[in-house]
Amino acid sequence: MEYVSVFTFILGSLSLFLVLASVMKSKDRRLDSIPTIGSSSSILSYYDAFKFMFHAADMVQEGYEKHKGGAFKYARFGSWRVVVTGPRLIEDLCKAGDAQLSLEEAANEHLTMQFLWLEMNGLRDPDYCSMTQQFAAGVMKSAAIINLFPDFLKPIVGTNLHKAPASRKHAMRHLAPIIAQRRRSMAEYGDDWVDKPNDLLQWLMEAAEGEERKSEALVLRILTLNFASIHTTSITFTHALYHLAANPEYLELLREEVDEIVRKEGWTKASIGKMHRVDSFLKESQRISVWGALTISRKAMQDFTFSDGTVIPAGTLVSTASLATHLDESVYADAKKFKPWRFVSAHDDEGGSHQLVSTSTEYTPFGHGRHACPGRFFAANELKTFLAHIVATYDVEMEEAGVHPPATWFGTTHVPNMTANVMFRARRSLSLYD
Repeated sequence: MEYVSVFTFILGSLSLFLVLASVMKSKDRRLDSIPTIGSSSSILSYYDAFKFMFHAADMVQEGYEKHKGGAFKYARFGSWRVVVTGPRLIEDLCKAGDAQLSLEEAANEHLTMQFLWLEMNGLRDPDYCSMTQQFAAGVMKSAAIINLFPDFLKPIVGTNLHKAPASRKHAMRHLAPIIAQRRRSMAEYGDDWVDKPNDLLQWLMEAAEGEERKSEALVLRILTLNFASIHTTSITFTHALYHLAANPEYLELLREEVDEIVRKEGWTKASIGKMHRVDSFLKESQRISVWGALTISRKAMQDFTFSDGTVIPAGTLVSTASLATHLDESVYADAKKFKPWRFVSAHDDEGGSHQLVSTSTEYTPFGHGRHACPGRFFAANELKTFLAHIVATYDVEMEEAGVHPPATWFGTTHVPNMTANVMFRARRSLSLYD
């Protein structure tokens, strides 16, 4: 198996890994002034890096409580990562230009895309759908393993680990004929024609310039966007479903809202937007069960100084402590308690600033500032439609009534329980579908 061979490789390269560790960790001493969670020793910090894989939330929480309003760092395999806290530093992070702090470069490093992608010379199809799902899962697993290695070993591991190039070729077989047909239509009819598709692929084709117009580049963008939407949405909704099933007393209030709005207006985007309880339920679930302990990640492209004087050297990854902020009692009253209607009254009182799609320095699952997730509006409608459909159609509860299944952490990712059973029963009372 490919993962077994990778771990064999880990053991074989351990000696070299440790010899170079001290050199790599000490190459820039300017991070020494930033407090460390765990050991600051170049060698001992590797124990903390391993520990972080399984106790990330606790370690970030420790750093937040000790250094709230400032910055701290923790060990990665081969480098340090800085975490900034408090509205002031988070605003600094979000307002910095791409030439200073880069979102794209941070994503590339976190997901190790440069080591997964290699050069290579009607999408309801089950084969295509299966491929995109497997690709999304594979990227996350592969990135987690590749990040166990120092930078100089990542290209070797990535080349032999994931099947991303094969996935790209697989996607090309499905998408290339569609792209070719649309190019012919665009050449013949211009900007508009009868039955012109209104979908992501068409938008990308119309916006692309230069090298981005190539079929290979378009396919890569489709796969990347599918990846970004699949795992975050599925994790978020699974957490919300568990909150609902473990607390079925919330179902009737949600159902009451959905029934009333849909009977008057039907299932439309506008009607979904009026479901404030549904919106609040999902936002509260995402607040207390956020998919990642860290968000708003950037990579310093040059030395960067925060407004409090904290300096991070070029090449440093920096993020915010999202979960720790969400659980801060000074930010949210009863912060550790799930309160599904926490944001309902705020919808009207504060002009929509507490909607699921709204971002702030205190709520960052979608990021914040000019690089906030542009797909959050689509994702929010998707999540709200899922939840509204379920409460309108089914009674739900956990197999073990009233018990919320414990989640797990792998690195900074908050993974919902993968073995719990949710019980569905067709709604006994008259439903909107009768």
